[in-house]
Amino acid sequence: MILSRDRDDDDMIVQCPNCKRMMIRKGRLIKSAKSLTCEGCGNEIRLTYSYKMAIFENRRPLS
Repeated sequence: MILSRDRDDDDMIVQCPNCKRMMIRKGRLIKSAKSLTCEGCGNEIRLTYSYKMAIFENRRPLS
C-alpha cells in the first residue's frame, strides 16, 4: 500500500507507545520523518513504514 498524497494536508494522530500522549501532525510530515520525539515524555517514536501505514489507515477526522 502506498501512502496517499491526498492526505498530505490532513491532520494525523500519533500516539506515544510509552506515555500514550496523542500528538497531531500533518500527513506530509509523517510520510517524510524517520522518527518523532514525544512532547510528553521525550521518547523517540520510530516511524517505520508499517507504523506510518497504520497511522494513515486509522486517520480520524478531527472535530
